Amino acid sequence: MSLKFNEAFAKVLEKVTSLDDGLKVDEEICEKIYQAFHDVNSIFKGTLFDLNKTNTLKSYYQPWIVLKMPFKITPNKLCTVSKGGIYQLKAGRNVRHLAVQNGLVDPKLLAALFDFDLKRAVGRIGQVRSGQSGQVYKLDAESESNSEIVLYSIDVTWSPIAGGPELFYYFELGLQFLDDPNVYKPFGTVFLVLEKPINIIGKDDIVACDKFMKHLNIERSEDTDNCYFPDKFRNRPLSDGILDTLKYVVSVSNPNVCPPFTTS
Repeated sequence: MSLKFNEAFAKVLEKVTSLDDGLKVDEEICEKIYQAFHDVNSIFKGTLFDLNKTNTLKSYYQPWIVLKMPFKITPNKLCTVSKGGIYQLKAGRNVRHLAVQNGLVDPKLLAALFDFDLKRAVGRIGQVRSGQSGQVYKLDAESESNSEIVLYSIDVTWSPIAGGPELFYYFELGLQFLDDPNVYKPFGTVFLVLEKPINIIGKDDIVACDKFMKHLNIERSEDTDNCYFPDKFRNRPLSDGILDTLKYVVSVSNPNVCPPFTTS
């Protein structure tokens, strides 16, 4: 594909309605969620950090929030796996917390308590009018789990009348305790510590692609979500990746129009 076409396509992308409009209210929405944990008198009030980093519209997306727990623990390493270390976390004798049972921090109980309070807090907000944009946003919290992890999400949608962008927060829990720099993630009945460096997901090209699709009024669905493959953008021009993605979306959404696109 010619360089001139790539340059022209880049100029088109610059003129497409920017998803950055949604990022302008990102911090505002996060602060309201933090405050809602205080309003419902959650045991997690004042402990939440980095929610804004889990906004999937961000170029660099962190897949966990941080809960800064207000007590010390003694980590007991059980084994090492490919992802890192597996731990039990012993709490001090004087620690009084609902997630501490028989002297141990219970990861399943903690995840369930957070799930309950997240839905209470977000449910209390319901709808909010942004002081920056004037738009009305509706907030919904959900969770999904398997035998090992719980994934939480907060979906922020806008009033169809006002128009505006969508925000979507998607995350696991990461816990930090007093005098311990590690981040512990609930993992079934134990905790996982990532002991190897992990790259926060960089997705500038994916964001640009999503922006272009929204400009064409193409929304993601269960059928098309897997079309947004990072491999389409690796070591190639952005325009090539977007056009390949568009071909795939069309083939999945309308299988009679053209055969499914496959990458080499």
